[in-house]
Amino acid sequence: MSKQKQKHSPPQPQGQTPQQRLVQVQASYTGPLPPPEMLRAYEERMPGSGQLILQSFKEEGEHRRAMERSVLDAEIQDTKAGRVEARIGQICGFLIGICGLLVCGWVAVSSASPHGVWAGSVLGGATLTGLVAVFIVGRKHAKTKEESAENRKG
Repeated sequence: MSKQKQKHSPPQPQGQTPQQRLVQVQASYTGPLPPPEMLRAYEERMPGSGQLILQSFKEEGEHRRAMERSVLDAEIQDTKAGRVEARIGQICGFLIGICGLLVCGWVAVSSASPHGVWAGSVLGGATLTGLVAVFIVGRKHAKTKEESAENRKG
């Protein structure tokens, strides 16, 4: 015995016509490319559009990677330039410190009075204190600058 499946519609009261239903189907996707079924549908309606979509995706990816590469290269060059500037600053600070101490030593040794020794000592102490202060403040400023740059990125 085989059973045949029959489709039954709900019974309609007499004198009424069956109602029509409007069904709306909505599809969405995430990602850079539409799903293959949608690409096929585009291709059926407008031949060549699927290839155009894929080519556009490929060009956008190449452009994005090139931009990321150029940003990275600029950051590397900026870091190198900062290191060179810091090294030059250290060398100049060292030379200024040595010259200041040599002058202070010369003042202290060449004067016969105790006032000259005191003057040389005070100038030497001021020179060293000034250089140390500038070095410490410069380091703190650089560290604060790096932290603010990281906060902007993150």
